[in-house]
Amino acid sequence: MPPSEKPKKPITGDAVSRTKVVPKGSERQTAKPTSQLEKKAETEEPAAGEAPERKTSAKLSPPKERKAAVQPLEPRERKLTPQQRVHLARARRRHRNQGLALGVLALLVIVVVAVVVQQVIAKNEANTQLANAHAAATATSGVVTATAGAKATATENAVAPDSPPAVTETPVTLKDGLQYIDTKVGSGPAAKTGDTVNVQYVGWNTPDNCKPLCKFDSSYDSNGGKPISVTLGAGQVIPGWDEGIVGMKAGGTRRLIIPPALAYGAQGQGPIPANATIIFDIQLVSIGTASG
Repeated sequence: MPPSEKPKKPITGDAVSRTKVVPKGSERQTAKPTSQLEKKAETEEPAAGEAPERKTSAKLSPPKERKAAVQPLEPRERKLTPQQRVHLARARRRHRNQGLALGVLALLVIVVVAVVVQQVIAKNEANTQLANAHAAATATSGVVTATAGAKATATENAVAPDSPPAVTETPVTLKDGLQYIDTKVGSGPAAKTGDTVNVQYVGWNTPDNCKPLCKFDSSYDSNGGKPISVTLGAGQVIPGWDEGIVGMKAGGTRRLIIPPALAYGAQGQGPIPANATIIFDIQLVSIGTASG
C-alpha cells in the first residue's frame, strides 16, 4: 500500500448509530432552496412564442471564415502529345501566314486605289488645261477671223464696191460699140489674142438696172479673192472680154463698158436683165501663166 493512502476503516455498528438522522423539518429547509432554484430557472425560460436561444459551439467559425478556409483546386496543366504540338504549331503558322497575306492584299489595294486616284486627277487636270487652251484658241481664232473678215470686207468694199466708182477719163469707143477706159496703165508686153491672162474683176449693171445692187459678180467674192485665168479668143468668156482685155499690160486696170451684143444679149443672165449694158473693172495681174 502506498504511504499516501490511508486505510479505510470498516463501518461498525457504533458508526451507524452515530450517523446523524436528519429531521423532517430540516428536509423541508433543504428542499426549499431547491424550489427557489427551480423558480429562478423558470423565470429565465423564454416567454411563450419566443424562439429558444440556439446555442452554437464557440469552436465553429463564421461562414465567411469557413469559405476562406476552403482553398480552390489548382488546374492541372494539360500535357500535349508531340503530334498535338505539331498540329498546334501548324495552326499558328497558318494563322500567321493568313495575317501576312491579308496585310499584303490590303497594301496592294491601297496602292492600286492611290494610282487610280492619281491618274484620274492627272486626267482631269489635263482635260482642264486642254479645255482652257481650246477656249483660248477659239477666242483667238474668233478674234483673228473677225479681224480677217473685217479686213476682207473692207478690202472687198474698197476694190469691189456695190456700185461702179466714178471716173473722169473719156472712154475709147470701138466700131462694135465696146468702150474702155484705162484707169491705170501697166508695164511690160501687152496682152494679145491667144494669151492666157490672170485677172481680178468686178461686174456691175448700169444704174438703171440696179435691183437693188448694181454689183452682180466679183472675183473677190466668188473666187475667194484669187485671180481667174482666161485664154483670150478661146470663147471662155463673153466677147466683150476677149476683145476688151487685148492691149492691157501687167499691173494695169481697165474699165469695160460692154453693150448687150457683146455681153448676154436678149436672154440676159441671172441678175443681168435682157438687152443690158454691163460694166467691168478688170485688173491684169500677169500674162502667159495660168494662176493656181
